[in-house]
Amino acid sequence: MALLESQSNATNSLRASHAICEGSFNSMKVDYLKAVSPLIGVLEDTDAGVRAEAAESLGRLNDNRAITPLIKHLRDPEVNVRGKAGRALVEIGKPGEEALISALKDGDNTTRTGVAVVLGEIGDERSIDPRQ
Repeated sequence: MALLESQSNATNSLRASHAICEGSFNSMKVDYLKAVSPLIGVLEDTDAGVRAEAAESLGRLNDNRAITPLIKHLRDPEVNVRGKAGRALVEIGKPGEEALISALKDGDNTTRTGVAVVLGEIGDERSIDPRQ
């Protein structure tokens, strides 16, 4: 049993390390745009740590394609994933504002709260009153 747990932990660690490395492409002058789609896919991993690292990496890559998937993960069951998705959206900043404003109408209170926090950190006054 310990061997199976060890293998599972090693696999999760490997996936998390892969997500971190993918996010480091930007500073390595590699065509990081190729990393965005795979990282978006990693956001659906079963391991919360892997999802969190993928979200963080997407924030560092600062690509608009990640906005909608990151907004979705403001509803993740794990608080760490929600936090990393929010930070990533803050890093992307202004390009994501309209999608975030739309997400303020989401039926899920956790999502709306996360979106309002992100908009506040970006500095968008619509986080206070979305009718603006």
